[in-house]
Amino acid sequence: MPVYKDKERNSWYARFNYTDAEGNKRSLKSKRYQTKAEATKKLAEMQVEHQQVSSRITFNDAFEEYISEQRSKVKPTTHMHYQALYDHIKDDLGNVVIEKLTVPRYKAFKQYLDNRLVGKDKDVLMSTSRKNRCHRFVKTLCHLAYQNHGIKNDVPDRVGGFVNPIEIEDEDEEIVFLTQDEFQSFLKEFDNDMVYHTLFSVLFFQGIRIGEALALTWKDIDFDREMMKIDKTYTSKINRSYQTGELYITKPKTKKSIRTIPIEQSTLEDLKKLKGYYSAFEEFDESWFVFGGIRPLSETSIAKKKDDACSAAGVTRITLHQFRHSCASYLFEIGAKPTAVQKYLGHSKLSTTMNIYTHLYPEDLMNIHKKKGGL
Repeated sequence: MPVYKDKERNSWYARFNYTDAEGNKRSLKSKRYQTKAEATKKLAEMQVEHQQVSSRITFNDAFEEYISEQRSKVKPTTHMHYQALYDHIKDDLGNVVIEKLTVPRYKAFKQYLDNRLVGKDKDVLMSTSRKNRCHRFVKTLCHLAYQNHGIKNDVPDRVGGFVNPIEIEDEDEEIVFLTQDEFQSFLKEFDNDMVYHTLFSVLFFQGIRIGEALALTWKDIDFDREMMKIDKTYTSKINRSYQTGELYITKPKTKKSIRTIPIEQSTLEDLKKLKGYYSAFEEFDESWFVFGGIRPLSETSIAKKKDDACSAAGVTRITLHQFRHSCASYLFEIGAKPTAVQKYLGHSKLSTTMNIYTHLYPEDLMNIHKKKGGL
């Protein structure tokens, strides 16, 4: 009961519990009154006053509160992801009071995202998947407002997310990758560049993420066992001052991403030659980065080299991440089982591997009944 009697003083007082803008539990206590009616009246005033404050909470306010709560729970890279996502939201919805968000206003926001240009040169429209990430983040902020302040607004749920008509017609999204022949044409562009020749061989044949590749040190390469240990990842995005910024190296994406995998033979030979090159330096030691030496290579420079080589070789321009897709295609082509591909790529679940690469898995439809066990 929010109105209490102090028997010793024979008086009444009101207590109002609430959650503040930082998500902390707070309690307000009124002065003492002679009657219960007076204390009850004061309680109502306290509730109205708090509701007036809560009803003015905007999406900008909710985002700041969310970031404050999450800062100690997530990696800096995840924090940056939240900020980048909210950058697409704030210009249109940032100053909108959450309690006042209506269906027409949210539909206008969706139209705003439909027309929003992104990319380095601001010349491409947002993808459906990115727009849906923005939509889900708006729902997250609405949920926070309800959880911390009792402000309920389910408009984003009722309006729904984004659907790409093309994706409805073709639910199997095409996975872009290089075939072995295409990759060999691509790799020839680096015949005179030992570092990049080895780097792209590792990305293609080992299937590791670019951050995992840049975090590799020579301690992670076991030439005797012909194995590679992946237990960390690197990003330069935390501090963009590449020459002077501190290195940001942390654990990989998931626990399953921590793995030790066999090294493909041609890649193994490339790594041996590269280590021989670095070993000629007087200050060399095993803690040097495989790709870069004292500091990892710049991801921007790698992407530029990759794009130039794709154009010169006349092959599909793929992203650095799509070398993982190329590796998966290569592994399935040589007969690897889905469970082996899952472990090799470091996916947390087999379903992840199959959902992404199911159409790459070779299956002879005409001979399916001839296999032991049939279907």
